[in-house]
Amino acid sequence: MMLSSNALKISLLSVAVAAMSTQAMAEGSDPIKNAFKNATTNVGFRYRAESVDQTGKEDALASTLKSRITVKSGDIYGASVLMEADNVTILGSDRYNDLTGDPDRASYATVVDPAYTEVNQAALMYNAPANTKLAYGRQRVIFDNQRFVGGVGWRQNEQTFDSVTVSNTALDRTTLTYGYVYNVNTIRGLDLDGGKHHLVNGRFDASPALSVTGYAYLLDKLSAAIESHDTYGVSAKGKIMSGDIGLLYQAEYATQSVDGTVDFDADYYFLEGGAEIKGITGKLGYEVQTSDDGKGAFTTPLGTNHAFNGWADLFLVTPTNGLEDLYLSVSTPLLGPALTVAYHDFSADFGGQDYGSEIDVSLAKTFAESYTVLLKFADFNTDSTLPDTQKIWLQFEALF
Repeated sequence: MMLSSNALKISLLSVAVAAMSTQAMAEGSDPIKNAFKNATTNVGFRYRAESVDQTGKEDALASTLKSRITVKSGDIYGASVLMEADNVTILGSDRYNDLTGDPDRASYATVVDPAYTEVNQAALMYNAPANTKLAYGRQRVIFDNQRFVGGVGWRQNEQTFDSVTVSNTALDRTTLTYGYVYNVNTIRGLDLDGGKHHLVNGRFDASPALSVTGYAYLLDKLSAAIESHDTYGVSAKGKIMSGDIGLLYQAEYATQSVDGTVDFDADYYFLEGGAEIKGITGKLGYEVQTSDDGKGAFTTPLGTNHAFNGWADLFLVTPTNGLEDLYLSVSTPLLGPALTVAYHDFSADFGGQDYGSEIDVSLAKTFAESYTVLLKFADFNTDSTLPDTQKIWLQFEALF
């Protein structure tokens, strides 16, 4: 983000706050003092060591520290200001390809955690009448499970959106959200400011056993090769209790149309079932991102894709022949640390090629409320031209 853009955004927020403050002081109060008095400040640190052993690349080791400070003012007649700044510093090893174009790093395996300092969020928020919330500026935008729109919070540089968002909960058990995005701040520190994107999401929570969501994500000029990228979908999920057993389910379908250098249409199918029994959760799932006869495949360019299709990140961008992911996962906190184990089997939607399989394991433990230690492992074994990949993470996080 350029300095002039930062300065402009901060100036706009300052003018808005000053305008509301003038009226309030004329009425005999001091809203600026109250806004400072009721402000909240949070500080966080996340150290991570990430190693990557990948066929065809030199072994990578990234040692990085992310520091964040978040300040939110108190309300001024329903309005508030949010400011958040991030810094990522390399501590120790920098033997990894951060995709910034440094030729000295090109031979290493990829870890997308470049060193940087930036404004992560800078937004003016307003609690409007009729259970409506408005936000303008650089902000975190998250929908549902983040498959289609999310913050990619796993990486040290979070994805945020320069946007206007409106959310309304006036209807019973219903949340309606619209976002107009004019720039995407990616995890690589790059701006996607070529197009204007419209995000529409509506969710109805009928009961714990049924929540239904419909959405339309209309993306514009994602790259020189993509003129428009429109996705429409619907999902349903819930938890049904049968004695002490919780039965879980989720089903989702979406259709996508892409116009650009190559025009194509593709679909998305997702089915997942599971059960919670005495602190142990097991899930079986099948996710398909179809291909249009090899011309192009269903993609989620604004999604938090690390959480899906294996932690080794071989499928952050869907292969042109599409992707089928059959997986099984088990998780439990009963061992002390929270344990998750998952197995994935990957194949192509078009042509039926076997891509390979992956085993993922994580252990996480939070103590003294503010500190979390994470050990995480991913092992992808190829049956195709994709590289065998093994990743290990050791992470320590402190939030205050």
